Amino acid sequence: MYLILGNIFRKKFHAYLEKIKRRATRFNNTIALGHRQLMLSLYYYYHLKIGRALQHAHKSLSFFKEAEDKDDIVDSLSHITLYLIEQGKFKEASKYLIEAKEIYENIHCEYLKPLLLFSEGSFARLVKQNKCLNILLQALHISKKMGARELTWKIQRELALYHLDRGEIQNTLMYLSDEIDTIKQITESIDNEDIKISYLSVPIRKRAFSEVKLIKQFIEKVC
Repeated sequence: MYLILGNIFRKKFHAYLEKIKRRATRFNNTIALGHRQLMLSLYYYYHLKIGRALQHAHKSLSFFKEAEDKDDIVDSLSHITLYLIEQGKFKEASKYLIEAKEIYENIHCEYLKPLLLFSEGSFARLVKQNKCLNILLQALHISKKMGARELTWKIQRELALYHLDRGEIQNTLMYLSDEIDTIKQITESIDNEDIKISYLSVPIRKRAFSEVKLIKQFIEKVC
């Protein structure tokens, strides 16, 4: 929870990670150490520091592989795929995505599916694969069913960008509206105004709102 709420809990978040590190190191708990690295990767991803996010995701993958923890291996691989996509490294992203899908097919941990589909759909959009829409819609359906709103708005953003790429204005506006509505649903569940402001000020969400504004301005010009 500290991770997604922004700088208001930054000190508590890092203190929590240090506590995990001490305990996990003491008992040689490689899975806990892997989760610590994955949380750090997500922290930097949310702050759009993709290089550092990637470094920590690779460290998490190493820990999970050492523990032969297959579901967490898929989780790390899915995040690495997303980070590489952010960097435009599609060939490298493809390698990690294929590995994630292969392991998933052997274990079928359903809670991993929406993130894996999101990473696959994001990759498919950027390399212009025809299956992109179906993958993203499936990811959206499962994410909503699971109540994973923090992932849901990211999938809606990706769907908006997919339709924008194709010049499908109404669908673009629909998913942009859905994206903002989902973020608003999350903020409405936060009672404390300072925490709400902190949540909205996280760079990945600020980018989302900026994109919506820019896309709407672009659509107004061309229509």
